[in-house]
Amino acid sequence: IVVTDSASATIRDNDFTGNNQGVYVVQAVADIRENAFHGNWNGVTLKNAEATFADNLVRGGAFGVSIINGGSPLITGNTIEDATTRGIVVADGTSPLIEGNTICGSSVNVYVAPDANPTIRDNDICPDGAADT
Repeated sequence: IVVTDSASATIRDNDFTGNNQGVYVVQAVADIRENAFHGNWNGVTLKNAEATFADNLVRGGAFGVSIINGGSPLITGNTIEDATTRGIVVADGTSPLIEGNTICGSSVNVYVAPDANPTIRDNDICPDGAADT
């Protein structure tokens, strides 16, 4: 699913499996809740997006959630595990709130670029590469 150009979308109760990109939101607004992402190369990419990503399961794939090119999305209540590269990427120029998630078993669970400004609080973060499942 691609949401772009100032659009607004609600994405709820879907199963994304084996895609190159599960959900891609660029310069738009999205409410992404209660979905399952299994083995997608990129589970979710939020590019200069204002989004809420809440209560989702993201398992496997290369990247779980990528926040890039600006924006301050809310990432909350998700389980993100077993990404081969990064569970969550917070790129330069972004300022997300990452709160109340379980992030486990990825090669790197949370990566924050030097010029990013996230707020990361109240998450259950396992050691990199150590999923409980």
